[in-house]
Amino acid sequence: MAKKNAIDEREGLLEEVQDHFDSSDTYLETIREGWDDLEAMLVAKLTDSLSPTTNNTVFDPILSSIVYERAARVMAQNPKGKAYAQSKDDVGKNILMNLLLKYYYKNASEQETMLVKLRLWDLYSLVYGTMFALVPWRVNDKGYVGPELNILPIRDCFPQPSKNNVSDMDWFIVRNLVSMAWLKTRDPDVWDMDEIEKLETDLKDAKSGGDEADNSEDDKLSFVQKTMYPNAEGDVLFPGVEILTEYRRDKWITWTPKRINDANSKPYILRIADDAYVGDMLPIVAKHAFPLIDSPIGFGEFARGKSLQMAINSLWNLYMQGVKYTIFPPLHINPENVVPSSIKWGPGEYWFMDNPNADVQPMNINPSGLNTFHSTFGALKSAIESQAGTTSTRESANTQSSLGKTPQAIKFIAEKEGARDEWDRVMLEQSITQVYERWVALTVSKMGKEVTLRLFKDEIEDIAATHPDVVELYDSGGRGEVKAKKKDINATYDFVLEAGSTVKPDLEAEQNNITSILKAVLENPPIMEALQAEGKMINLGELFKRWIVSGGTKDYDKIIVEMPKQEEEVPEEQQVEEPPRQGIRPEDFQDPDIQQAVAQLMGGVPAQGGR
Repeated sequence: MAKKNAIDEREGLLEEVQDHFDSSDTYLETIREGWDDLEAMLVAKLTDSLSPTTNNTVFDPILSSIVYERAARVMAQNPKGKAYAQSKDDVGKNILMNLLLKYYYKNASEQETMLVKLRLWDLYSLVYGTMFALVPWRVNDKGYVGPELNILPIRDCFPQPSKNNVSDMDWFIVRNLVSMAWLKTRDPDVWDMDEIEKLETDLKDAKSGGDEADNSEDDKLSFVQKTMYPNAEGDVLFPGVEILTEYRRDKWITWTPKRINDANSKPYILRIADDAYVGDMLPIVAKHAFPLIDSPIGFGEFARGKSLQMAINSLWNLYMQGVKYTIFPPLHINPENVVPSSIKWGPGEYWFMDNPNADVQPMNINPSGLNTFHSTFGALKSAIESQAGTTSTRESANTQSSLGKTPQAIKFIAEKEGARDEWDRVMLEQSITQVYERWVALTVSKMGKEVTLRLFKDEIEDIAATHPDVVELYDSGGRGEVKAKKKDINATYDFVLEAGSTVKPDLEAEQNNITSILKAVLENPPIMEALQAEGKMINLGELFKRWIVSGGTKDYDKIIVEMPKQEEEVPEEQQVEEPPRQGIRPEDFQDPDIQQAVAQLMGGVPAQGGR
């Protein structure tokens, strides 16, 4: 009876998830129809209706360039943030958790490195409007144990219908193509290895190349797959299997929609995992371009600029066709006075006719269409740049706004572009924060064996001096290791991402800011005295180092070096007390470069006072 109940439960779950998949697939049917055009624009392929009639293939990649550049600016460098234990008694565990997060970021490299994945996540969200990512816990054959981030192709994502936010969804289905070798290495405590073995036998008996050889379902293939790789074939020795996984908050179910078990004429159920995740969360995070309040998939830059991009492409190709007509115009031919077979276009050709320049004449073409190309192109280009919040000051004045190319115009353009970048940055940072929150929760819940973190000696000494209770340490030359165990990080954390940390820093503005600080300190000695009175000080060496680095100078460590130790100390009775100093002077520094920098910051005027 128990076995029958278990079978009934499995079959009931299978029926539920199949119904969920069919409903989501139908739900996305309309929006999916427009994805081909968006994907084509990303790879500079024409899909407008006019260009093919001209036999020209000119594509102006203005919109994709805007998107590529925005993604590069917004996701220019690795994000920075910290996990904070909620209890003050666990504050010592913050350091170890943050070391683990750095370790994960360096090693979570499925698909690509984390920096590339985050940039792709942002880029494709601007194409489709929304891009989803999976945040699982991984134990792979390369020795990495920890959380991951997988960017999910939009056509393989099936959100719960009528739920417009992932946080509100009860389930989310993801489609994958996996190898039998991958399936056979799954955790037997979670996956049904008997079903996987039967599936492998089924593929071998059928001598099947796997599900990747089946390209009959056109809607699941991207424009790139359909046009650039239309002849994809399977591999009998290494067949791929299409699986669907429904991620619920309390259960994960994985089945094979195309592979049918002959024993029961139903798909194979490869996994039913209870309590597979943590914190009552789905392992799915969405990155939106412009979220819509009534749709799980937002509105992207490509959808907003699609009609303008197609108009620009059509205009270019119509113009090129018009240029052809001006170079090779149609001819008026009097068939009664001309030998038709002698009419051949080319240098040195002989035409046989009775009345030259009368029996054959070129068609007079109205050039007004060609004459309006520049103004029309300028208007379209200006419109597409305006909707993207950017423009180019290098173009001619008639394609730009009424502000022209004045300093005020350039400032206005930078402010618009910065505001649009700021919007995208905020959306990306919210998504990255959700990823890190899941990484932290997974670490606390799933971390099993200890993790060895390799650090520099001074980092280890800092940890040991501040929080010796959370780590075990040993030194090896200039490097060392921290052995992290689950008990060392068992706490509840909040994660805070540093705002703007992914954006490429403005080095010029940073240097100007540091210059202002240095000038204020060097020219106003009371600042230092006031800080000293409160038991504080300004680290001038660090300020100078940052000032040099922000200016683009390399090898700053060769400019700012440790002071040589004094070999002999002057006896106390021979020491002469110096009068109190008033200010900082160039000669206070041994390095000539720093002396020159201080003199430059002080306007070439030495500080008042003396020894």
